Amino acid sequence: MSSMSSLQRALFVLLGVGLVIAAAGWAVLAFRAPNKAAEQHQPERFGWAPDFEMTAHTGVMISNRSLLGKPWVCDFFFTSCKGICPKLTSSMKALQDTTDVKLISFSVDPEHDTPSVLERYAQKAGAKPERWLFLCGKPGEVQRISRNGFKLGATEVPGAILHSDRLILVDAEGRIRGYYHGTDEDEIARLRSDLALLSNKSTR
Repeated sequence: MSSMSSLQRALFVLLGVGLVIAAAGWAVLAFRAPNKAAEQHQPERFGWAPDFEMTAHTGVMISNRSLLGKPWVCDFFFTSCKGICPKLTSSMKALQDTTDVKLISFSVDPEHDTPSVLERYAQKAGAKPERWLFLCGKPGEVQRISRNGFKLGATEVPGAILHSDRLILVDAEGRIRGYYHGTDEDEIARLRSDLALLSNKSTR
């Protein structure tokens, strides 16, 4: 009878140990699950942003290397554009006013959009030079950056300037993390969400 009682006690002990181990395993999984989900929801990676070195409307030289360390957003426009450019500029202005992300606007009309022209445009747009820069380069350079680097369509042919309506998100390491229609409010909201994820990740 006593040996049966000892056996029962041993079984109860084993059962208790098993329950403790199972509970510990569940707690570990529960702790890790949100982190794994957060990683899964990080914006995709689309390759590296292209190398460039161009003149800003402030007269300083800006390169992709000088932008490392924090996420940034860019678009492609030209100052005489009457189509989608005003809306793109409005979307960039809203990002300037409501986030701390660095903003870069590449002109696709290098023949006309000199630094002085870009400076007047920037002033009219309400751009803060410490936050938002308008860049110009040599003929062919922006087309290389747009087509070969960011994989967008662009041409610098006078009278037939074409460019994308996308805003592009680049992370602190210089990787492209998202493309967003700059004229669509839902897309801008998605950009803000992705930017917040990248910003939170970079501060951890």
